[in-house]
Amino acid sequence: MMAALSFAAAAVLVIFSGTSADDSGHFCNTAEYEKQVVTEKCSEFTYMTLHKYILDRSASGLADESDGAIQASVRNWEDYPETSPDCVFVRRQPVSKEVCCPGWEGPDCDIGTETDMMQYNVINQTSELSFKTCLNFGPHYYRTFDGRVYEFPGMCTYTLVAEEPWYINVKMVNCALCRTCRKELDMSFSGTNKITALADKVTVQDDTYYITHSRGYRGNGIIIEKIGDYYYLECVSAGVRVKWDDKSTVSVTLTDEYEGTSLMGLCGDRNRNPADDFKNGTVSFTNAAAFGNSYLVETDDEQICPEVAEAVYHFKDNLIERLAKYKCWVLLSSVFAGCHDEVNVASYYKQCLSDYCAAINSFPEDHAEAEDVRCTVISGYAHECAEREKIINWRTGHLCPRTCTNGMTYTPYGPRCPRTCSNLKMVLPQWCSQPVPGYCCPPGTVLHNDTCIKQEECPCTYRKQTYKAGAVTKIGCNKRHCCQWCIMDFCVK
Repeated sequence: MMAALSFAAAAVLVIFSGTSADDSGHFCNTAEYEKQVVTEKCSEFTYMTLHKYILDRSASGLADESDGAIQASVRNWEDYPETSPDCVFVRRQPVSKEVCCPGWEGPDCDIGTETDMMQYNVINQTSELSFKTCLNFGPHYYRTFDGRVYEFPGMCTYTLVAEEPWYINVKMVNCALCRTCRKELDMSFSGTNKITALADKVTVQDDTYYITHSRGYRGNGIIIEKIGDYYYLECVSAGVRVKWDDKSTVSVTLTDEYEGTSLMGLCGDRNRNPADDFKNGTVSFTNAAAFGNSYLVETDDEQICPEVAEAVYHFKDNLIERLAKYKCWVLLSSVFAGCHDEVNVASYYKQCLSDYCAAINSFPEDHAEAEDVRCTVISGYAHECAEREKIINWRTGHLCPRTCTNGMTYTPYGPRCPRTCSNLKMVLPQWCSQPVPGYCCPPGTVLHNDTCIKQEECPCTYRKQTYKAGAVTKIGCNKRHCCQWCIMDFCVK
C-alpha cells in the first residue's frame, strides 16, 4: 500500500517539474461554469426562473427600468402573452474545457515550465474593484485587505478590523483542530448595539435569533441573512459587509471610502501596499506572530491568553512530503487551470502543504483531520475563483463531497436569492443575480420551508390563511380549489 502511494506521489512530482517523455502536447480537461444565453418571450418569465434562468435586463432593453416597473410589465405580458416582446435570459451551466496540463504552456501545450510554488506570499486583488476583502479561514490563515497572506496560530480573541466607532473581533473556538474550529464574531457598528455571531446563532443586544435561508434579521441599520453556505451581515451606513460560514471562514469587505484610512486589526490597513500591513498604530512588526499578538482582546470569559510564536511546519519525512503534495496537487491541476491567471494559487498550495503536513504529524493514525484541512484550503481557493466569475465544478464523490438533504443539490454556482413559492413570479433586485456556493433546488422546483417542492405543490394564501395545494375551501357561497396565485371570486347574493 505504501509503495503504491509513493509511486502515485512521485508521478505527481513529475508533472510539477515540467518533464515528460511525451512532447506532442499535454492537454487536460477542466469543468467550468459558462453562461448559457437564450431568447424567449418575456411572458415566459416564470417558466424561465423556475429553470434557473435570470433575466438579463441590459440585453432585454430594461436596464433603465426599476424593479417595480419591470414587475408590472412582466405581469401584463403573462396575462396578455400576445403583447409580449422578446427577453434575454441567462444561466450558468458546467462546460468541459481542454487546457494545458500543469507544468506546460504554449498553443500546443508542449513547452515545459517550472515554478517555485513556495515563493509567493501575496494574493493580488483586482485594483478596479470598488471594494477589498480581508479573509480568515481555518485555524490560522489570514489575508489582509492589501493581499498579504500570513499564518497566525493564536487561539484567543483578536481584533480583526476596526475603525472608530465600529469594530469586528474574532474569537477562536476549539481551533486546535481544523475539523472542530469555529469562529465567534463580536461586532458593533454604532457604538451601542453589540452583535455576536457563531454559525446560525446571532445575538443582537440581549435578543437571540437563528438565521436560516428563510429567516433573517433586519433592524438598527443591520441586515443579516443566510445565502448558500454563508451568513451575511451588512451595515450600509458603515460600508461594511461581514460573511461567515458554519465552520471557520470569515471575511470582511469594505467599500472604497476606506482607501487609505487608519484601519486597525489583523486585516491590516487598506492602502494597496501589503508590505506595511504588519503594524498596530505607529508600531511596526517584522513577523506575523508579534503582529497578531498585539491585537489580543482581553475578555471576561477567557483565561489569560499566552502569546504565540511563529507557525513553522516541517515535513516529518519524505513519504509525508510526497503524500502532502499528492493530496494538494488538485490545486495545481487542470481542475483549477481556468482560475490560475485570476487568483494566485501558489499561496494556497503552500498553505495546503503546511497544514496537511502538520495534521499528519499530529495525528498519524487518523487522517480525518488532514482531509478536513485539505478541503478547507481547496474550498477557500474555489471561493476566491468564484468571486472573480471563475466557477469551478471541483467537488466529486471522492474529493470533499457534500451531502444534500430535502431534495436539494450542491452547486458552486447557486442563486444568492433562492426561488421560493412566494417569490417565483417576482422580479428580484439585481444583486440577487450574484452567485454563491451552496445548496439549491434542482431546476423545475422551488424552495418552501427549507424543502424543494414542485411549483404545483406550492400552497396559496388568502386573507392571511394558508391553504395546501389542491385543498378546497368555501369563499362566500362558492367552493374553490386552492392553487398558487388562484383568484377567489365571490358570489352575488
